[in-house]
Amino acid sequence: MNETVPRVRQILQIALGAVGGAIATLGLGGMATVPFLTEDGFASGLAILFFAVHAFGGFVLLSVGLLIPQPTNVGIHFTAGQRRLLSWGAIGPTVSVLGYLIGIDVFPNLSGLAQTTTVGLFAMMLLSGPVATLVAIGLKLRSCSVR
Repeated sequence: MNETVPRVRQILQIALGAVGGAIATLGLGGMATVPFLTEDGFASGLAILFFAVHAFGGFVLLSVGLLIPQPTNVGIHFTAGQRRLLSWGAIGPTVSVLGYLIGIDVFPNLSGLAQTTTVGLFAMMLLSGPVATLVAIGLKLRSCSVR
């Protein structure tokens, strides 16, 4: 096997994970620092939406970066359960957003209860991705410190 392929995989895993983590951190930090009590509530809401998109995009990029498979002697290795969590961290928010947008187009005149249920499912799937990613990283850190 060519020796540059494992090295490229390792660099990609670390680089994508680091960039995703940085984007997620900046997005969450931005959401936390937006002033809520301003005269123009629209601007605050738009800023929160902007930072939230960056935060969720960062978590998806972090998951995808950590999912890059590594050979035996380089990179960060994850168990099958941790890889499933990372997969959900990448797939969950993506499917949630696409499903919600498609649902709006297919069923534009939903009743109040159906809209509430749809938004609730959207929020649960959207938030489950970052939670799954953080759990996988926590399990990996825990397994590293037990040795």
